[in-house]
Amino acid sequence: MKACITGGNGFLGRHIVDNLIIRKISTIQLCRQTNTHNNIYYDMETTTPRKNWFVGCSCLIHCAAKVHTQKNKSPDHHSDLYTNSTKKLIQVAISAGISHIIFMSSVSVYGKHSSSTPIHVNEPLNPNSQYGYTKVREEKLITKLCNQSGITYTIIRLPLIFGQNPPGNLSQLMLLSNTRIPLPFLNLNNQRSMVYIKNISDFVGYVVKSRPNSSSTILFTDNIQLSTSELVTLMRHNKGKRRNLFFLPAILLYTVFRALNKSKIYEQLYEDLIFISSDEIHAYGWNQPYSRKDAIRNTFPECK
Repeated sequence: MKACITGGNGFLGRHIVDNLIIRKISTIQLCRQTNTHNNIYYDMETTTPRKNWFVGCSCLIHCAAKVHTQKNKSPDHHSDLYTNSTKKLIQVAISAGISHIIFMSSVSVYGKHSSSTPIHVNEPLNPNSQYGYTKVREEKLITKLCNQSGITYTIIRLPLIFGQNPPGNLSQLMLLSNTRIPLPFLNLNNQRSMVYIKNISDFVGYVVKSRPNSSSTILFTDNIQLSTSELVTLMRHNKGKRRNLFFLPAILLYTVFRALNKSKIYEQLYEDLIFISSDEIHAYGWNQPYSRKDAIRNTFPECK
């Protein structure tokens, strides 16, 4: 069995490739670093896909994405560029004989930074960022192309992914936690869904191996929720530091963040955002390999 993966050298892509290797599935990696024989240079912005990339592959895993808009480029330009790039990639892959597409999407399609109630897969789509808007367009495009061609797809919407050396917002929080600056997170019990990197990579490997005969759009979680207070405490203890947290009333914090035009950051740090896994995950027959305790121990190995 052979699979093709875009973004194979990224945080998520690397772990998916490692899982596929464990499952004895060979890979062709389309990425911007070509340091091994099975890597092919691919830049979503500039590279034209080729049919021979997919020879012998039964599945395409599309991980490549760009979260931030380039300077001097509008959000619409970014969305058009990446949606058209995805369209060309999928069309060529289908013409080469790919029979299943896995698309790594995001909970940004819901446009929520916080919610007082858990969010299910059928929550109305309401993106409020160019990244979320692009993911919605790509989801609709992949659904249309696969249905027209009679092949199956799995669209996986992911919340924040954590593991050792994560990118994005978690890396910024880790940098802050590496300082000795007192932080206003004491007694903060907000709950936010996160996904352990080795759980989602194992699920993707399982889907590739099982060759599903139907299409689905899945909201993936592994039932791991962490508060900002707990996360910062783990990060600091992992570096041998005291947690050094203090308490401030929520209303005061909200007022400060709002005055700084940073309400979104306040929601991400201080409020709840919980997602509920799709039933299809259980229907696949997949068993989650890492518990919450395992995920925390593996990510923060120095914590006692």
